[in-house]
Amino acid sequence: MKVGVRSAALPGLKAIDPPMAVAGLLGSERPPVGQWRPKVSILVLNLDGADLLDRMFRSFAAINSYGNYEFVVVDHGSSDGTQSLLEAWSGQLPIQVINRDGNYSFSNSNNMAARFATGELLLFLNNDILLSSDFIGPMVEVLADQVIGAVGIKQYAIDSGQTERRINHLGVRFEWSVPERRLRPRHVKPGLNDALLSSNPSVFPAVTGSCLMCRADEFAEVGGLDEGYFYGLEDLDLCCKLRLILGKAIVSLNDHHILHDKSTTRNRDVPVKDSVQANNRRLLQARWGYQLRREFIASKTDDDGSTTGARFTLGIAGSEAADDVADGLREALRRLCDWRVRRITPADAADASGLDALVVIDGALDPATLQNRQPHLVLISWALQAKAPSCALGEEDRFHIYLGSSTTHMEALTEHTSKPKVMFRAAVDTGLFTLGVERPDLACDCLVLGDLGDGPQALEAAGADDAPLTFRALAPSDADCAGSVDRASRAAAFSSAPLVIDTGEDGASLSAHVMEALACGGLVLTKNRVVAQEVFSGLLPVWGDAAELETAVRRYRNDPEARRALVQWLRDRVLREHTFEHRARALRDVIAEELGCIRVGLKLGPVGAVEAGPAMEFCRTLARDLGELGYRTRIDTAEDWYSAQSLADDVAVILPQAEGYEPSPDQINIRLAADALESAAATVRDAIQVEHVARTSPPAVERLGAADAAAERQTAAV
Repeated sequence: MKVGVRSAALPGLKAIDPPMAVAGLLGSERPPVGQWRPKVSILVLNLDGADLLDRMFRSFAAINSYGNYEFVVVDHGSSDGTQSLLEAWSGQLPIQVINRDGNYSFSNSNNMAARFATGELLLFLNNDILLSSDFIGPMVEVLADQVIGAVGIKQYAIDSGQTERRINHLGVRFEWSVPERRLRPRHVKPGLNDALLSSNPSVFPAVTGSCLMCRADEFAEVGGLDEGYFYGLEDLDLCCKLRLILGKAIVSLNDHHILHDKSTTRNRDVPVKDSVQANNRRLLQARWGYQLRREFIASKTDDDGSTTGARFTLGIAGSEAADDVADGLREALRRLCDWRVRRITPADAADASGLDALVVIDGALDPATLQNRQPHLVLISWALQAKAPSCALGEEDRFHIYLGSSTTHMEALTEHTSKPKVMFRAAVDTGLFTLGVERPDLACDCLVLGDLGDGPQALEAAGADDAPLTFRALAPSDADCAGSVDRASRAAAFSSAPLVIDTGEDGASLSAHVMEALACGGLVLTKNRVVAQEVFSGLLPVWGDAAELETAVRRYRNDPEARRALVQWLRDRVLREHTFEHRARALRDVIAEELGCIRVGLKLGPVGAVEAGPAMEFCRTLARDLGELGYRTRIDTAEDWYSAQSLADDVAVILPQAEGYEPSPDQINIRLAADALESAAATVRDAIQVEHVARTSPPAVERLGAADAAAERQTAAV
């Protein structure tokens, strides 16, 4: 049996075979498989479902092989012969019956059944279930591991007229719902990323209560099922309590299955009004929405597919240079963390569907034009070849992260933005650029990067009368060169030229071609003294004019041993610090850190009323101050109060001008009074710290009442 385990409470767990390996990994204790045979109390609710009960009992008697169990059936005053049926089956199955005088909620009656149950394990089972596999023993086996708190199962729908079974439940995931302003739970059905999860026990945020097994003592410890719910979401609430209070994993046993005539009893006998379901949603959102959102967003970078159903997808937008970046990062990120990388072309530049992060190279795309963006989308600006970062060119500070590729860039970023800034130089794809790919037709003495100016005369002077220098250009801008080299032939050209001449400006960004040439064994002579010092400790040969170039070429042409020794040292430095593997790791880490930060939305009035006034200036100052405290802050005028991006906010700071704004119960809502603006940053920081702790670290179930109160409270800063 293989268990795929992923949970924010249990970082780092992947597919594990067999399940007891989870215990070995985390140090928990479990008895050997087969020696732990606890009693299982099977809790079933019924209202006028005699035919369903009979069908379920028949399938159980025919398939189940686990012997230590009891049924606890709660009957809600049935008048269809249920009592006679239970009496008849009690001769074959150990059945305890609790008769109630009317219909009660799923939570209330199951809590009562749990109090009467005598088993160490509880199995909540709908009466509209048919056994199609012998699953109780395997469920017990999984729960022998103390890491796991609840077990569900793969469910097929019972559809009349269908020739093939249809899976309607593998587990429960959450997804963004912009119209509902929340993370919405949904039953997982087989998708493109679910082949492994569909046939192996796997961890999900929750499983359905129609067939759910847990320990009786832990069920009691978290207070059982919350009776504030009425036939909806109480099972997800239970899973949240087991996961987020007790730190347990929730597993769906997807190598076993049952048949489910889904919600038959509810459809026939328990009409649930839309208003009741809306109350269920509000209760779940108020109690767990804050933690679920933070868990959902933070898990994006290392999710194996069980939490969100999709691998992390990174978009890269830019000019032709972005092709090399996208290709290099695609393979590196696939090997490192199995991310997807998508090249964003001008034709699809406005469509951000499915993107979790977007790298925009040299201002190739305006984030304001993006459509279909996910609420948590991380926007990254990378000044790769541009002389200055976008925020230093008078553009609005619209990105979350800024990458600079030179000291000049980093200085400009520090001056113009408080957002995270990372040095992110060009890199080399070691799968393409390596030793030993020479081509005789590309052989030359010098390969020139860029426009050499009066360099050709210097190169000619550096040659001997009987052995004149031959040289090529990487681009066709230099008419004196013997020929240009296209993109597909770059690696062979670098390997075929012992000397490579870099004409980049001093202090500019390091060209990726420099890294590529060194990786292929070519010695680079550069004009960029700053890069030579910063990146290569001053050992990369430099030149400034034609005379210096002539001297450098002559020296290394006439001393091949010195050239090879220096190239080896420089190449080792490149492979040790400047490959796409290094950049992929750095990019993953900075994105993960960004997604883990607390996000704050500052709520203002209509844009026309505040755009150029003191309120907007105050918000910009507050955003900068909060940024320096480590928070990620956006400014929302009334037109954007309920935008998709606002769903990812953990905190809403409501300014006096934001009249009519309706706070969301899954966010920390801080209403600033007019006389508290001078100390706003400190006030907001203190309120966030108190509320964040209250919502994310309840030490025991007693804290749930306080968490409910916090969810509905607005903190008034006065």
